Amino acid sequence: MKATTKLALTMMIALVLMATTALAATLLFSPRYDALQLADQALLEKYGITEEMQPALHHNITEADGAVIVTYEMVEGIVMRENRFGVYTVTVRDGKAEAAWSMDGMDTAGGLEAPAWGSEQLLMYVQNYARVGSYMESHGMLQNAPMVTPAPADIPDKWEHDKQTALSMAQITLEDAAAIGREAVTARYGLNEQQVTMLVRFDGSDPDGYSDESTYEIVEGRPLVNLFFHLTQNPGHMRDDGYYEPGVWAEKDGIYVVTINLLDGAVEDIYYDTGLMGNG
Repeated sequence: MKATTKLALTMMIALVLMATTALAATLLFSPRYDALQLADQALLEKYGITEEMQPALHHNITEADGAVIVTYEMVEGIVMRENRFGVYTVTVRDGKAEAAWSMDGMDTAGGLEAPAWGSEQLLMYVQNYARVGSYMESHGMLQNAPMVTPAPADIPDKWEHDKQTALSMAQITLEDAAAIGREAVTARYGLNEQQVTMLVRFDGSDPDGYSDESTYEIVEGRPLVNLFFHLTQNPGHMRDDGYYEPGVWAEKDGIYVVTINLLDGAVEDIYYDTGLMGNG
């Protein structure tokens, strides 16, 4: 790794740690969240995956045998016939994180022609989704339609059961959880005062608006709620001539998903989707 690149990564890691420290002063975080931060840091140190690239990756967290395992996959991986991005897996145990990549050892040089796509191509994907998407389509890397196995018929029943179970176990209100989630997003991503006022959560309270997006899950006996916050600073509008003027994306726009423990209000997870890569 070049000295300048190494210095830049060191500075990025320092900034992440500073932000986490400041955030921890006012909010409660679970060991699961702390493990995710260590996993993100491990990806940055070993593979150069920066925060800017993170929205392209969906992470999944599992807990087993005293370890937290975080896997990172492309959000659009399900429609890729040929996924050169691979899968990142980070195992966190006793405060230490070990990162691995399914493409380890493969050549990432050569831009989009490379057999394996690492941080260079991931950054291209984030910054110029149209170009990378066009390349994948023209090279037969995408499926005609997502190959998704239909969900079992009882899944909606399970969702409702998890919701009722979580709410019955809750020691804080949803209003409290939403306030914590808003504070966590604001501090974690550095939203300014105007952006905070424009941050919207659809909770189903508006009969003419969107339905409640919140989802619930029970993890190791903990009742968790996933809260969705939307930020759109330049929304589209209908002009006087009847033409719809589409909105223009602004920095920090997108969807923020915060997972809150309904027992103690601890933040368990935060995910940010810019909405610029076809998954928003």
